[in-house]
Amino acid sequence: MKKILEVKNLKVHFELSSGLFKPKKVVHAVDGIDFEVFEGETLGIVGESGCGKSSLARALCGLNKITSGSALFNGIDLAKATAKQWDEVHKQMQFIFQDPVAALDPRMTVVEIIAEPLVTLYPNMKQTEVMEKVFSTMKLVGLSQNQVNRYPQEFSGGQCQRIGIARALILEPKVLICDESVSALDVSIKAQIINLLQELQQKLKLTILFISHDLGVIKHICNRILVMYLGNIMELGAKKTIYSDPLHPYTKALLSAVPVANPELEKAKVIQLLEGELPSPVNPPHGCVFHTRCPLASEACSLSRPTEKIVREHSVSCFKVN
Repeated sequence: MKKILEVKNLKVHFELSSGLFKPKKVVHAVDGIDFEVFEGETLGIVGESGCGKSSLARALCGLNKITSGSALFNGIDLAKATAKQWDEVHKQMQFIFQDPVAALDPRMTVVEIIAEPLVTLYPNMKQTEVMEKVFSTMKLVGLSQNQVNRYPQEFSGGQCQRIGIARALILEPKVLICDESVSALDVSIKAQIINLLQELQQKLKLTILFISHDLGVIKHICNRILVMYLGNIMELGAKKTIYSDPLHPYTKALLSAVPVANPELEKAKVIQLLEGELPSPVNPPHGCVFHTRCPLASEACSLSRPTEKIVREHSVSCFKVN
């Protein structure tokens, strides 16, 4: 498979002001990760709130600044990209936000919202061509042409997300980054949007980075799964093997909490509870960042950080997995 995105030792840090004479604190949102994305796949990124999923996604789209490392996309290093290069990147990579209503300007009509990326990045395009593109994109995502002059507040959450998807697709990108894009929707609407994304992926040959805390949704839509904890990758592998044979203790704990539709199996299931709270990204633990909550942790885990290794086709960062 062709590699479309290659991330190496990527770090996204944020400085916090602590006062005039106090040293600045640093939030280690993403703390040196490596992974690759292949053309046509759906890569799921999972983990607890605060693990760095959204910070990573926003950095890949230029919404957060990359502190160090590299992210190569079509020959462009996103960590060093110029404004002109970002324009080229945004033609090929688009973002779908978590809150479909807040992501749309309430003062703009649907046609203005969907056409905005096209007007911004292709200023010389004729108005008739822009309108043709808007109408065809609206049809693609299940919106009607008679809705073009309405405002976002006149739509439901699911319809607003369709508008957001249309705005992302009008540039005909190769990559979609979906940041918790169905978490704010009702269950039935969530299913419709997921099915729509899968249909669009097949029709338009899209590559999708799908970020979610819902492992049921991830299982349904993704090909590979990347598990993050406190800005680090714990495990990365194919969906089938991650769900049938998780290796990292953190991955096992996450999967044990996924509800099972069968009441008898749900009753017999053992949930692996993690002790303690998620450590602060301002002061992450030394060594393995998961050792403060890991049931298998030993003294060695607190002394040095494990490197990624391949075990049964998984990439795992754990001293205890062989």
